[in-house]
Amino acid sequence: MATSPSACGPRFSWPMRLFLTAILVDIIYHSFSSLTPYRDWLEDWKLERYPKRLPTWGEIAELGNAAPADKQSPLVNRIYETLDSVWDYFKPWPPGSVRGKIVDREDHGMYLLAWTTSRLDFFENLIGVPQRWSMFSPNASKGATVGRLRLLYADGTRRDVRLLADPADLTCYSHWLEEKVLDCELKVIGDWDSRYGYCNYITHRHARNAGGSPVAAVYVYKIKYRYPNPGEDPVKVLKSQSGPPNWDSEGPTWEYQVETARMRKLADSERTETQKRLARAQPTP
Repeated sequence: MATSPSACGPRFSWPMRLFLTAILVDIIYHSFSSLTPYRDWLEDWKLERYPKRLPTWGEIAELGNAAPADKQSPLVNRIYETLDSVWDYFKPWPPGSVRGKIVDREDHGMYLLAWTTSRLDFFENLIGVPQRWSMFSPNASKGATVGRLRLLYADGTRRDVRLLADPADLTCYSHWLEEKVLDCELKVIGDWDSRYGYCNYITHRHARNAGGSPVAAVYVYKIKYRYPNPGEDPVKVLKSQSGPPNWDSEGPTWEYQVETARMRKLADSERTETQKRLARAQPTP
């Protein structure tokens, strides 16, 4: 006997309904939040987009062989630091370093939007399905930030490496048949794993300078370009930024030590001192 439609079970189970609802909310929310510069807000407030990462295999081997302090393994302490950062990461209220900068309703709204969007970014990357929402909403970016590398060799010389995404002339360049390389290079600034991997790659590609000296460290700079505003002469605006002039004045943001394969973010005071030291190094021929 045929089963009547009313006797059939639900089309989706409740767990599936909840999952699909979460996906739809994520898609719709990201379509609007992508129109805001929430990443810039996080950077201005000096807040990380993700919790502190777990140690790499190299760090695990190094910490595992280190002498314990107060009967506590350095490796276990390092893992606890990541767990502590996850706890702090999901606190919805602003940390002490930010509270003084949030003074009105607009600031509270900016913080809430940046906090919510960055946490959704974290879950998407955690399960391996990060979304690029330009397919759902117009690109309202006002500029672009790319990376530039400065290699320091053991003999005190330096070498600057521009990525394909950072052309010397912003008014005359092409990227034919370079999409896969660009996909990797554009993540150097925003993704820790991509930045770490690219630094490792570049130390093999430029392992020694012309004098045979090995590379000792890699420094990653942020290069910011502004898109022309409506009514501006695009050629004039882009020409003025080619280079750009004094691009290294603020100092590098990250340092990668080749010998230890360790990368870290430099504090503001360290950036200034590091830039002074790098400025004294002579460019390689």
